[in-house]
Amino acid sequence: MSRTPAKQLLVQLLSGVREPVLVIDTSIAGWRVKYFNPALQRFVGLPSGDISGQSGEKLLFRLAGTAGVSALRECDGNRPLVDFASQFLSSDGPDRDINGRIVTLNGYPALRAVYLTETAVHANDELVPNSSGAFRSLINDNVTVFLNREPWLEALNRDTAIAAREQAWLAVIVFRVEDYDSYIDTFGQHAGDSALKRIAHSLRRRLKRAGDTAGRIADDEMAILVHGSMAPAARQFANSIAEDVRALAIHHPKSSTGRHLTVKPGVCALVPADISDAQRLLQRARELTEVRQQSMPIPATLTAH
Repeated sequence: MSRTPAKQLLVQLLSGVREPVLVIDTSIAGWRVKYFNPALQRFVGLPSGDISGQSGEKLLFRLAGTAGVSALRECDGNRPLVDFASQFLSSDGPDRDINGRIVTLNGYPALRAVYLTETAVHANDELVPNSSGAFRSLINDNVTVFLNREPWLEALNRDTAIAAREQAWLAVIVFRVEDYDSYIDTFGQHAGDSALKRIAHSLRRRLKRAGDTAGRIADDEMAILVHGSMAPAARQFANSIAEDVRALAIHHPKSSTGRHLTVKPGVCALVPADISDAQRLLQRARELTEVRQQSMPIPATLTAH
């Protein structure tokens, strides 16, 4: 059984730290929030009772997405310090770029301390620049917080080459926001950005693995790279996300599919032969988002061995 540091001493130490700090006990299934400081409480915007004892994995995912969760999984006795960069998506305020550091506590192998540093704030959908945040805005789309088109295409080429070398499955899932232009014509660009942000947040909640890479590849298209998923699993994953978006019930009176904003998924999964299959994956997935069907099932994927 791992030892637990004296609570009084640790609370005093954390209270004096200006940055948000969270201590997570990894010995408990789902992890558990052990301690936190007032700065973290203000950062999250929750009463202390809503933080203490809750799932550390879920809270860290809310604070820092897959980057934070993956960093915590990597942090152990062999790698006692892991840094990461992500963004905190606020439900009632501006989004914030953050840098994070996760360290193991000396003498307490099950405990991880998570330090967060705010590097930039997105106010009114515009980035308040500083050195790290401004640089990251060149890579990430400010609305969805996913990779921009060019960095995502670079990831597609890189991962296709790796999958070809390892003879592993790789899937591309493209989500086209249906009737997005008419939504903007009806409600305006700001409302369109807000809707995309909600859709992206819903999609992001499904990205549990570090290798799943999301990007905004067009005004009305988002794409995900999914490693190791054969066609049936990729279809199921895409379908779950499409249902999540439908459940958001974003009102769209001019939608051709109903009363709400929806996404049309296109899925292509294969074992690449070489890097040229990168474009094949993307092109076929995009083509399938244009297929009109009377029923809701996701189009059959293109598969190859």
